Amino acid sequence: MRELGRVYKTICILDYLSEPALRRRVRRGLLQGAQRHALARHVHYGQRGQADGRDWQHQMSRARCLVLLLAASISWQILESDAVLRHWDPAEEGLDPALLTHISPIGWDNIVLYGAYPMDQHVVRRHLRRSTELGVEN
Repeated sequence: MRELGRVYKTICILDYLSEPALRRRVRRGLLQGAQRHALARHVHYGQRGQADGRDWQHQMSRARCLVLLLAASISWQILESDAVLRHWDPAEEGLDPALLTHISPIGWDNIVLYGAYPMDQHVVRRHLRRSTELGVEN
């Protein structure tokens, strides 16, 4: 079985070296995985990245909560990106619309995970007024 495993591994390596499309797909998957793990570290920063539960059940509960927070932030990013793209034409700005497929919802630069959340009431009112004029639900 070990020899058969080595044969499959060698075939996989040769395919990877000979096919640029496979290399791009693998690289894209690795980058998305790295982004997801970086977001998880950033969210879990409050405990310095340590799951300090004494028993397995407590650690699994903490891990499930982390996954839920990650899914919520990625889902929010998707909804925000969709809202922006509904009211913005990239071709009008001179951008190629085909580039939009390369946008990842895993980024979190616009999400403030820690600290204060100051809001300018004038900006909020203006946004609400504009969205009601456009017929957009909040």
